[in-house]
Amino acid sequence: MPSKTRIEIPGEIAAQVQFNSDRTCCVCWVRGKPYQIHHIDEDPSNNDIDNLAVLCFDCHNETQLRGGFSRKLDAFQIVKYRTDWTKRVASKRDKEHGPSSLSRSEILTASVLRILKIEEKSNETGYSIDAEYPRFEPETSGSLAEVNLCIAAFVMRIIQPFRSQAIQRSNEKAELRKTSPSAAWDSLSISHRLSLVTDELLSMDFSAWTYNAGAAHPTRQTYTLTVQRNPPLEINPKDMFDKSSEYLHLLSEYCVGELRRQESDNGDKTIEKTKDDWILSGAGPNAKNYERLVLEGRGLRVFFDEYQVGCHAEGRSEVFVPVACFGQALTPSMKALLKLKEWHYQGSAVRTL
Repeated sequence: MPSKTRIEIPGEIAAQVQFNSDRTCCVCWVRGKPYQIHHIDEDPSNNDIDNLAVLCFDCHNETQLRGGFSRKLDAFQIVKYRTDWTKRVASKRDKEHGPSSLSRSEILTASVLRILKIEEKSNETGYSIDAEYPRFEPETSGSLAEVNLCIAAFVMRIIQPFRSQAIQRSNEKAELRKTSPSAAWDSLSISHRLSLVTDELLSMDFSAWTYNAGAAHPTRQTYTLTVQRNPPLEINPKDMFDKSSEYLHLLSEYCVGELRRQESDNGDKTIEKTKDDWILSGAGPNAKNYERLVLEGRGLRVFFDEYQVGCHAEGRSEVFVPVACFGQALTPSMKALLKLKEWHYQGSAVRTL
């Protein structure tokens, strides 16, 4: 009999499982439904990534029901559903967004990586915080220690406004608790993804899921961080580009086209004017629309949060932009940091990292 002692799933493994499944149930594929991470062998102490699958509450309930001589949804079926769904997710990402982010093995070849966690809970004021972020080791050089401080400070800039607001709403939540105890809670969960690790640069994105007491649903916000390693310096997206260039128009033209294509691939061959106007506004050549981007080996990835180019149910949109589309607009210093030695602005991008 497997042990029934529950062991918390490590944050890094939980994040990878959710990422592989695109935060969507691997059985029914319905986006936006509340879900949980299911232990396939029903041993809550076995947190091996191959033993975990994302299931919505409805599908998870089917694992607990018996029909005939076996469960409606057994371990063998779940493995097949998960394998099929995660392959589809990976294929769709590669098609729409270009190359995948770095794998853990690729990251470890560049530097030793640790995942640090912040866990904070206050029953008195009704909030909880669960955050994870990377730390690079060994800190034998002062520059790497400063890089780690920069990352930690960036995460704290996300946490502090949430904590402050949660504490200010204590009285409001105390009243709400009288009629709806389960809804009288604020929560913040932060996960991260590394997209570029070189001797010169680090680039990563953070997903912050926030639920405010009494809200209809949680919200997701994206924060991106690119850091020059030596000397340590946080690089703002707009500072990557030559101020005299038309980088916003280059990015906007490509992203609008890709977002329209993604909409067509979803089955909407004719995009409604309301939706198209939403895309044109949220992905137009405005600096605010392009504050959330990360560097990758062959280009950059732009994130469009909920309500920016679509409704809440559609979730966040991402567009991978190949270097061929914007390379000429980078500053000379960014070209040097990226070690881009050959440029082909017509046709396919050339990876020269």
